[in-house]
Amino acid sequence: MKTLSVIDGLDPLTPISTIIRLARAVDLVRDVMTSSDWMTFGEIQEAVAKQSKGKFFSENCISARIRDQRKSKHGAHIVNKRVRAGTCNLYEYQLILNTPEAA
Repeated sequence: MKTLSVIDGLDPLTPISTIIRLARAVDLVRDVMTSSDWMTFGEIQEAVAKQSKGKFFSENCISARIRDQRKSKHGAHIVNKRVRAGTCNLYEYQLILNTPEAA
């Protein structure tokens, strides 16, 4: 983990272990998306599981961590979204790092 990222919207009584887990999730999602490939939530889940030896994040968690990437405190990265070709409602996401040093 590069830095302990602060997660918005947490209860002040949230245990530090939960805060650390969510901060690591921000870093893991960024790490698996740094290739700038287009990825669905399922593909991100699989990549996180491979990189972190079986760690599982729900689609809701991944969605929130992708949104976090846009915030200035997490790097103000660009997140593109589109419907995957050949589908009606399967979205895929692409992360463009704000600076190469952010990785």
